[in-house]
Amino acid sequence: MVEDLGKRHLFIREKSFLYMPSYWTLSGTLENWMVALERGVWGVSERAKGLWAKVQPGDVVVFYATGAGVIGYGTVEGKFESSELLWPKEKVE
Repeated sequence: MVEDLGKRHLFIREKSFLYMPSYWTLSGTLENWMVALERGVWGVSERAKGLWAKVQPGDVVVFYATGAGVIGYGTVEGKFESSELLWPKEKVE
C-alpha cells in the first residue's frame, strides 16, 4: 500500500510499519540493460557488493545507460546471489 503523506514524502506500508525507501542509481551499458530487461535481473560486480548490500526491497532504482542517459526506474522486489555469467562481455572473456 502506498500512501502520500502531505504530498511531501512517499511511504510504503509493510507489515504495519512505515518504510521510507532509499533511492539508487544503477548504471551500465545499453547492451547490459537490454539483457537486464529481457531477464528481469541486474547484476553487480564484486567491487559493488558492499553498496548493493545496502539496497533493500522497496527501494527505488533509477536505470542509467552510459552514452544514453536515464532510461527508466523501478522498485527492488528482491535480491539473490548467483555465480551465473550475465553480461555479454563476461561470456566472451
